[in-house]
Amino acid sequence: MSDAVPGLVETSGSIGILMIGDGSLAASIYVRSALNSARDDAAARFVSIFELAGTTATLHDSYSSWPPGPDSAPLALMKKTYSDLFGVEPDVTAVHAGLETSVAGEKNPQLDMISIGPTIKDVHSPAERLEISTVPKVYALIVETLKGIR
Repeated sequence: MSDAVPGLVETSGSIGILMIGDGSLAASIYVRSALNSARDDAAARFVSIFELAGTTATLHDSYSSWPPGPDSAPLALMKKTYSDLFGVEPDVTAVHAGLETSVAGEKNPQLDMISIGPTIKDVHSPAERLEISTVPKVYALIVETLKGIR
């Protein structure tokens, strides 16, 4: 669990694909974390477990981490801008998921990033859809927040 955000999962591993057949078993395990070091430690534990069972295991491909920054200056600006625009406090959360922003953050660790967007339902499924009515609100928030950067 995360030390920075109470209640948020920091590191996890799950079997994404399990294939059994012709006398063999193959498993793909997806490990994710807000911290690269914790991700790598968890992946190494999975490898150790498989090797202790007398099998071979290989590591390949990883998604970079993106540690939460609850004290971020851009986040504070965006929260204030949201409150000023819409008259209510925004619901700010961190998620345990792979986001494209982590790739940018790995390339430039000095970036202070926020991920926002319109409401999307049933993500990564054939029923995925965007609530069009939420787009103007996000657009207004981005424009007004950019105006507040000094």
